[in-house]
Amino acid sequence: MGHLMMRPSCRALLAALMLSLPLPVLADAAQRTVVGERDMHIKVGISQGDVVGDTDAVIQQAIDAVSSYGGGTVELGPGTYTLCDSVRLASRVRLVGSGRDTVLRK
Repeated sequence: MGHLMMRPSCRALLAALMLSLPLPVLADAAQRTVVGERDMHIKVGISQGDVVGDTDAVIQQAIDAVSSYGGGTVELGPGTYTLCDSVRLASRVRLVGSGRDTVLRK
């Protein structure tokens, strides 16, 4: 297995996020936002949403939750999201933004 290399600031941010956002929070959000029989819709926002945050780790957690449900949409609210690492989409998962109001910055 390869070694994941991240900048120190990204490692600290990811560690803080993992400690502050327990997985049951994502599960509760996923249960509340089921759209139809097979699709799920999770909103990610900087200050409000089913999952709150502005990093690739938050976006990836939302993608993973939708993927584990079987598919659906992860919607990014307006704002600037910082990507310290790649975001990996899964099969049957759509990632959509809010037009020009959603910015992904590396």
